[in-house]
Amino acid sequence: MVKCSEVFTNMELDINVPVVNREETKQNVLKALRKYRLCQQTLSDACRQRVIERVEKNDYQSIEHTEEFQQCAFVWKIEDAVDKLNCIEQHILREGYMTADKHNWVKMSRKLNVSRTIYYEHRDKAFESLAKKLKIVVHY
Repeated sequence: MVKCSEVFTNMELDINVPVVNREETKQNVLKALRKYRLCQQTLSDACRQRVIERVEKNDYQSIEHTEEFQQCAFVWKIEDAVDKLNCIEQHILREGYMTADKHNWVKMSRKLNVSRTIYYEHRDKAFESLAKKLKIVVHY
């Protein structure tokens, strides 16, 4: 503690330190997941496969401004970000928000075998982690 005292005492107080606005960040994540579900519903597997093949062949410049390309990119970004989260966060997001419009906390807390409070702590952490990966965090 003496070391902290030596370092922090003489530092100027910065009132502009970024603090996460959890409620607005949560709303951004929910919007992104809603858009993900809509893109999944409207984007056919064949269309998605065509876009992916063109991207892998580096022949996508002529289609990168199309709706299908944008939707495919959005879906890919969400899935890639979720893949990088821990297994509990992935489970909550995939089963609770990526596949269904209606979220059921009771069902999810039973699947995870946790209390309501613990479930919501995990869910909020999953939202914040996903927001950071997608760079959609809102600060005060």
